[in-house]
Amino acid sequence: MTTYEQSLFRDLLDVNWMIEENKSNKDLVKYLEIAYHKIQDDLRESMGDKEYREYIRMGREMFAPAKG
Repeated sequence: MTTYEQSLFRDLLDVNWMIEENKSNKDLVKYLEIAYHKIQDDLRESMGDKEYREYIRMGREMFAPAKG
């Protein structure tokens, strides 16, 4: 992952957090969702769709609750 892609991913996480923290402000959430999808599209374009999907899958797997 390039430095640029790392920056995009950090921005994606930050915007996602802001969406979750501001659910009561519908106008702000609408704006943030637009920003989220733009960043996501930029990241997917930079990484390639297959690599992006694999990176997200691995992240979900890494942070998923332990199966026991």
